[in-house]
Amino acid sequence: MTPCHPKKWRGGFSKGIIMAEGSGATYNTIEEIAVTLDNAIEEAMTSGGIDDAAKMALKIKIREKVYKYAQSPLYHRRGDDGGLMDTKLMVSNYDRESRELSIQTHAMGTFKHSEDRLDELVETGTGFDYGGNAVIPRPFYDDADQYASSGVVHTLMDDTLQGYLDKI
Repeated sequence: MTPCHPKKWRGGFSKGIIMAEGSGATYNTIEEIAVTLDNAIEEAMTSGGIDDAAKMALKIKIREKVYKYAQSPLYHRRGDDGGLMDTKLMVSNYDRESRELSIQTHAMGTFKHSEDRLDELVETGTGFDYGGNAVIPRPFYDDADQYASSGVVHTLMDDTLQGYLDKI
């Protein structure tokens, strides 16, 4: 994501107090400002809508890269109900140090692959040989990342983050 533009900070110290322009918030140290910013960014990324937008981008790319192809008669596609597009099975992980949000789907395979993560099977095509037909890899994570970093989804993420920073 490209950086958004947080509020301008009034220059200088006044009796050891730093004030954010327009917010009325005061801070005694630069570290307090950093913690406040980090908290706002983490909240926006994990519960403020950015994770939902990223999951939406992932679902769109899974649909395009995986589910739009013909279904094999040898297995049932679960899609939104226990499959790759089931948001209940998508796990978000926010790394506070790098400020990166990652999302993976933890849907499991079926039959002989019931112990394997479905995303890994589909992304690599490895072991997915129902009926002797080899399946080509269908990587979707990189496409979802590119999709989330551009266009409407990116704008939604930027606006959400900016809204959280504006509250500071």
